[in-house]
Amino acid sequence: MVPLLAALSVFQLVSGSVLETYEETLVRNPALLVLVPVQIGTAGNLASITCSRLTTQLYLGTYELSPRNSGLRANAGAVVALAGTVFGLVGVAAW
Repeated sequence: MVPLLAALSVFQLVSGSVLETYEETLVRNPALLVLVPVQIGTAGNLASITCSRLTTQLYLGTYELSPRNSGLRANAGAVVALAGTVFGLVGVAAW
């Protein structure tokens, strides 16, 4: 559990550093500042969807970690399609 928490802490530090580099842009454009929590929440929701699908496959015994696993590819494709659609629409709405 400790290595996972350490890795997540590093990811959080990196994401905070990335946001800090765009601080001036976000202050000049408040509409973008409002969208930051939306983007973070949407990414968390997509991660939850992925985890629930993988957990369901594990529970049913259909999970295989191989490139030939069509269910795994379909789930990854669905999450990428959802992310592209949602983030694209949010970007257009912010524009």
